[in-house]
Amino acid sequence: MPTPAPHPDLKRALDDLRGDWGIEFVAVRKVVTLLGEDARSIADLVAASGLSRRSVEAIVDALAPFLDISGGTAALAADHVAAATAALRVDAPAPEAAVLERLRTLARSRPAPDWRLDHVATTPETALDRALYMRDEYELRSSRVLMLGDGDRRPGVTDVAMACDSEGAME
Repeated sequence: MPTPAPHPDLKRALDDLRGDWGIEFVAVRKVVTLLGEDARSIADLVAASGLSRRSVEAIVDALAPFLDISGGTAALAADHVAAATAALRVDAPAPEAAVLERLRTLARSRPAPDWRLDHVATTPETALDRALYMRDEYELRSSRVLMLGDGDRRPGVTDVAMACDSEGAME
């Protein structure tokens, strides 16, 4: 059975939250996911998300038309859960092995480290770890990221790791 498209107003509310939160929208995603699982109090959402009470209240207020609110708890209304899940879907990440191989290929073409400049290039494994951390902690899909101080230019291996799609190819 196909996943229903988000209700236009729900999609607009989520898009507005995405615009407001930018790269930190991943926190909103977590709160919405929790609301889709079960009725939760504001205190439960704060504890589970790590967000401030005001932030959680703002998210709940923005989504109020799509929530069942009762007895001090809120949950996504049953008819909105599938649509919200679809709207928040994140494409499967690239297989780490494919990205790591691409990074190793790139790393072989870099110039040798120059100790006089205190420059030692990052390893492909470290670059992948950085990219995975950023992917997991921030909303990169709808954000623009500028890498400053990445000494591994041409482009940097961290840049490449962040730009790989689900097949390990550059987006």
